[in-house]
Amino acid sequence: NYQKAKELLENGYSIYSKSYPENHPRIAWVSVVLGMVYSQLGNHLKAKHLLEKTLHLHKKEFGEEHIRTSLNLLYLGEVLKVLRQLAESKNYIQQCLKNYEKHYGKEHIETARALSSLASLFLLEGNFNKAEDLANRALITFQQKGHPEQYLCFEILSDIYYKKYMQDRYNNTPQQKENLSTQASKYLNQAFKIGNTHFQGDSPHMTRIKSKIQNLKK
Repeated sequence: NYQKAKELLENGYSIYSKSYPENHPRIAWVSVVLGMVYSQLGNHLKAKHLLEKTLHLHKKEFGEEHIRTSLNLLYLGEVLKVLRQLAESKNYIQQCLKNYEKHYGKEHIETARALSSLASLFLLEGNFNKAEDLANRALITFQQKGHPEQYLCFEILSDIYYKKYMQDRYNNTPQQKENLSTQASKYLNQAFKIGNTHFQGDSPHMTRIKSKIQNLKK
């Protein structure tokens, strides 16, 4: 419940603000999580402003490569992605990925999260080959760890093949179109199967996937 989370975090922010100076790391950390909640609730500009402010504080307090700084980079990159400020978004997510690989290694869950985030960005840019490579790299890690976020990689892969289908639908042969459509459906059904195991049917994740399944049937 993002609305409830927002209320609790804003209350925590208020308490911290009375006890610590404005640039204290605890205030910055609460602000990072609050910024992501704002974004989930659709207030992306407010999230962007807050996350930019906290990124400056984290860099000053912990440096460019610290884990807290890196998560801030990832969250800000996600918000900028939604706002279609893709060049900035890519820069932040790539910085986060570099830090995660150095700190956690290339086969860690957190690294896979950064990879999948970058994959969805390249998808938005229309770089399908790069997006597919990154999504598959993230998927391997999630599958090895038995982590539910593999559903997101399958969803990204489905989106890649659906966009390929839509982009070339007037130039491809009927067999090529069928292959692309079949692959998109296969990946999306895998995303649904995994998501259905871990999330409630009316969750935002499942609602989005169900909508895409219906769209593919048209």
